[in-house]
Amino acid sequence: MSKVFRKIAVWSAICTLTGVSWSQTAAPAAPKAASKSMMTRDELRRCMKLPETIKARAAAVEEAKVVLDRDRLKIDPAKAELTALRSEVETHKADVQKSDNAVRELSKEIDQWNVELEDLEKNTSKTAERRKKELKGQQAELVSRNKAALAQREASFGIYEAAVAKFNARGKELEASISEWNARNQRLVDDSEKVSDLRDDYAADCSNRRFREEDETAIKQEK
Repeated sequence: MSKVFRKIAVWSAICTLTGVSWSQTAAPAAPKAASKSMMTRDELRRCMKLPETIKARAAAVEEAKVVLDRDRLKIDPAKAELTALRSEVETHKADVQKSDNAVRELSKEIDQWNVELEDLEKNTSKTAERRKKELKGQQAELVSRNKAALAQREASFGIYEAAVAKFNARGKELEASISEWNARNQRLVDDSEKVSDLRDDYAADCSNRRFREEDETAIKQEK
């Protein structure tokens, strides 16, 4: 009876890296209209702190981008390994099919041997006796060949199963790595957009707005 082949999960086909578009260095394209009203002290305090906040967050985005780019370089070799493992699975699958075919062909030969011997048992002629003797002389060889063929098929199937298990395990690891990378990538895109929003806020709420010098002095003195 033929072995049942296990399905292999095609992780490499579904594991994709999402595209990235960083905007942390881009100037706001269309800032909100700046208010010309006099800033309150609280507004001025926020505006004075905003450039440092923007600078720190932009630096964090850049740092995260470097790490993300580095980690992405680790994914391509993993994909290449998975492709190689898939090729190994297909090779071992072909070996199983080959050994399975050998078992079936030998089974047909044994069936024919049994049918012929059974027919000869009904015949008592000297010719029939000689042929029965020949057939019985082949029995040990047939048993030996059948045992070897079954063992070869079992061994081939074991190698195939191990290859499938390794492929699937590596595939799951790669899928997890790519999912985690994509999640970090999305967080980085979100953080980059927040930096851009802060720049827009600064342009709209802080640039070209008047403030009282005494408020600036007080804030610098942490009053």
